[in-house]
Amino acid sequence: MKVPGKKVKYPIKWDTEKQRKAFFASDGFGRGIPTKRTGEYQKGWKVFPVVGSPADVGYDVGNPLSHSKYIGGTARSTRRQSRIHQGRWNLFKEAIDRVVKRLPITMKRSLKLIARQEGFRTKE
Repeated sequence: MKVPGKKVKYPIKWDTEKQRKAFFASDGFGRGIPTKRTGEYQKGWKVFPVVGSPADVGYDVGNPLSHSKYIGGTARSTRRQSRIHQGRWNLFKEAIDRVVKRLPITMKRSLKLIARQEGFRTKE
């Protein structure tokens, strides 16, 4: 998830006309036009301990930036990713799936159990 996305392709695939107008009206959402990358999104990805989990064990992976879901989607779905970023930035769900696929079967079973308890739907 820390790999920078590919350069933008023109014409821009805006999600909506409202999004396009907002981008230009806000001077690139406050970052200028053309928008320059800061690396903030890539630096935001972290693995951190889950406090208050059963027996205080466990870790979570995520990006606390409010706009990260529009760049890489979410752990549950790729639908949040903006069309602007599709095909250019790694998808969080696909990255998780690649990592889980390589885990030992006992770990996969434990992950599925915990995921279900947390409200994630899992394949049987």
